[in-house]
Amino acid sequence: MPQQHNMPSGKMTDEEIIKSAMSAAPETIGKGATIIDVSSDGKIRVVRQGSNQFTCMADNPNTPGPDPMCADRNAMEWIEAWLNKKEPPKTKLALCTC
Repeated sequence: MPQQHNMPSGKMTDEEIIKSAMSAAPETIGKGATIIDVSSDGKIRVVRQGSNQFTCMADNPNTPGPDPMCADRNAMEWIEAWLNKKEPPKTKLALCTC
Protein backbone atom coordinates (compact mmCIF):
# COMPACT_ATOMS: atom_id res chain seq x y z
CA MET A 1 0.00 0.00 0.00
CA PRO A 2 1.23 3.47 -0.64
CA GLN A 3 2.95 5.18 2.24
CA GLN A 4 -0.05 7.51 2.49
CA HIS A 5 -2.18 4.58 3.71
CA ASN A 6 0.10 3.63 6.58
CA MET A 7 -1.51 4.97 9.71
CA PRO A 8 -0.33 5.33 13.27
CA SER A 9 -2.25 2.80 15.37
CA GLY A 10 -4.66 4.13 17.93
CA LYS A 11 -5.81 7.20 15.97
CA MET A 12 -9.22 5.70 15.14
CA THR A 13 -11.45 3.30 17.04
CA ASP A 14 -12.32 -0.01 15.37
CA GLU A 15 -15.88 1.29 14.86
CA GLU A 16 -14.52 4.40 13.08
CA ILE A 17 -12.18 2.25 10.97
CA ILE A 18 -15.06 0.00 9.89
CA LYS A 19 -17.36 2.92 9.01
CA SER A 20 -14.66 4.72 7.04
CA ALA A 21 -13.48 1.59 5.23
CA MET A 22 -17.00 0.60 4.22
CA SER A 23 -17.50 4.05 2.66
CA ALA A 24 -15.06 3.09 -0.11
CA ALA A 25 -17.44 0.55 -1.65
CA PRO A 26 -21.08 0.12 -2.52
CA GLU A 27 -23.03 -1.07 0.54
CA THR A 28 -23.50 -4.58 -0.88
CA ILE A 29 -19.70 -5.02 -1.06
CA GLY A 30 -18.71 -3.05 2.05
CA LYS A 31 -21.05 -4.87 4.44
CA GLY A 32 -19.39 -8.22 3.63
CA ALA A 33 -15.81 -7.00 3.21
CA THR A 34 -12.91 -7.79 5.49
CA ILE A 35 -11.82 -4.56 7.16
CA ILE A 36 -8.12 -4.02 7.83
CA ASP A 37 -6.00 -1.44 9.60
CA VAL A 38 -2.44 -0.75 8.45
CA SER A 39 -0.02 0.50 11.09
CA SER A 40 2.73 3.03 10.47
CA ASP A 41 5.22 0.15 10.06
CA GLY A 42 3.06 -1.49 7.37
CA LYS A 43 1.67 -4.30 9.55
CA ILE A 44 -1.86 -5.32 8.66
CA ARG A 45 -4.43 -6.01 11.39
CA VAL A 46 -7.82 -7.52 10.60
CA VAL A 47 -10.43 -5.38 12.33
CA ARG A 48 -13.41 -7.37 11.03
CA GLN A 49 -13.38 -10.65 9.12
CA GLY A 50 -15.56 -10.51 6.03
CA SER A 51 -17.72 -12.94 4.09
CA ASN A 52 -16.92 -11.88 0.52
CA GLN A 53 -13.73 -11.54 -1.52
CA PHE A 54 -13.17 -7.83 -0.80
CA THR A 55 -10.90 -6.11 1.71
CA CYS A 56 -11.38 -2.46 2.69
CA MET A 57 -9.29 -0.02 4.66
CA ALA A 58 -10.18 3.30 6.25
CA ASP A 59 -9.31 6.83 5.26
CA ASN A 60 -5.94 7.99 6.54
CA PRO A 61 -6.72 11.06 8.67
CA ASN A 62 -3.12 12.25 8.22
CA THR A 63 -3.49 12.88 4.47
CA PRO A 64 -5.49 15.57 2.69
CA GLY A 65 -8.85 14.47 1.40
CA PRO A 66 -10.65 11.16 1.88
CA ASP A 67 -8.76 8.05 0.74
CA PRO A 68 -10.50 4.89 1.99
CA MET A 69 -10.10 1.96 -0.39
CA CYS A 70 -11.45 -1.50 -1.18
CA ALA A 71 -9.75 -4.24 -3.17
CA ASP A 72 -10.75 -7.67 -4.39
CA ARG A 73 -8.65 -10.76 -3.64
CA ASN A 74 -6.42 -10.34 -6.72
CA ALA A 75 -5.74 -6.67 -5.94
CA MET A 76 -4.82 -7.60 -2.37
CA GLU A 77 -2.27 -10.11 -3.72
CA TRP A 78 -0.73 -7.26 -5.71
CA ILE A 79 -0.77 -4.90 -2.69
CA GLU A 80 0.80 -7.53 -0.41
CA ALA A 81 3.54 -8.19 -2.99
CA TRP A 82 4.19 -4.45 -3.14
CA LEU A 83 4.37 -4.16 0.66
CA ASN A 84 6.78 -7.10 0.84
CA LYS A 85 8.85 -5.92 -2.15
CA LYS A 86 8.03 -9.08 -4.11
CA GLU A 87 6.98 -9.66 -7.70
CA PRO A 88 3.22 -9.00 -8.10
CA PRO A 89 0.94 -11.45 -9.91
CA LYS A 90 1.02 -10.85 -13.66
CA THR A 91 -1.84 -12.94 -14.97
CA LYS A 92 -4.73 -11.84 -12.75
CA LEU A 93 -7.30 -9.11 -13.27
CA ALA A 94 -7.83 -7.03 -10.13
CA LEU A 95 -10.39 -4.49 -8.93
CA CYS A 96 -9.47 -1.75 -6.48
CA THR A 97 -11.24 1.46 -5.48
CA CYS A 98 -7.94 3.13 -4.66
